[in-house]
Amino acid sequence: MRYSLRYSLRFLFLLWVWIIGMAGTVGATPPPTKQPKPVPPAEHFVILKSIQLEKLLSPSALEAAQSLIKARRCPTGEHVTGYRTNKAGKKTLVITIPCESLQRSTGQYPLTLVVQGDRAMEANLRAYEFLYNSDHIAYITDLDSNDMPEFWLWGYVCECGGDGEPGGCGCDGSVIVEFKNGNLQPWKK
Repeated sequence: MRYSLRYSLRFLFLLWVWIIGMAGTVGATPPPTKQPKPVPPAEHFVILKSIQLEKLLSPSALEAAQSLIKARRCPTGEHVTGYRTNKAGKKTLVITIPCESLQRSTGQYPLTLVVQGDRAMEANLRAYEFLYNSDHIAYITDLDSNDMPEFWLWGYVCECGGDGEPGGCGCDGSVIVEFKNGNLQPWKK
C-alpha cells in the first residue's frame, strides 16, 4: 500500500506541475515544430497572378482592402497576388502584397488579407516570427474544408551552435495557423 501511495502522490505532483506549466501557455504563440510532411499540391490554394481586385471583390470588401493597403503604404498593381481554393462553393480569397514598409519592422511576411464576403481582414502573421527574418508562408490550404484558410509558416528556429544564419543544419521549423473568426489560432486536425 505504501509503495503505490508514494507513486500515486508522485503522479499527482507531476500532473500538477504539468497543469501549472500549461496554464502559462494559454493564449501564447505555439512553439514552432519540425517541418510537417509537404501538403499535396491538390490541397494548395491556387495562385491568381496579378489579380485585379475590382473584378474579384464586392465594393465594400474592395474598400476595406484598399484602406488596409493604403494604411500600410504598400504598392498595388502587379505586386498584388491572390489565392483561392479549387473546392466548389468555397469563396474565401487570400491576398498578399510584399510591403517594404511593413517588412522592415516585422520580418519577411507580406501584408496578408483574408477576404470573406463583404469583409477584408488582415491576418496578423507578425505574431509568428522566426529567427533572422526567415519567416515565409510555405502553403495556404483549407484541409478541413471549412472555408477558413490555414497558413503553413516556416523559418529558422535555431542557430546550430554557430554565429550567423543557420544553413543546412536541421534548424527549419514550422507552425500551422488557421484564420478563424478574424484571428489566427493554432490549426487542429
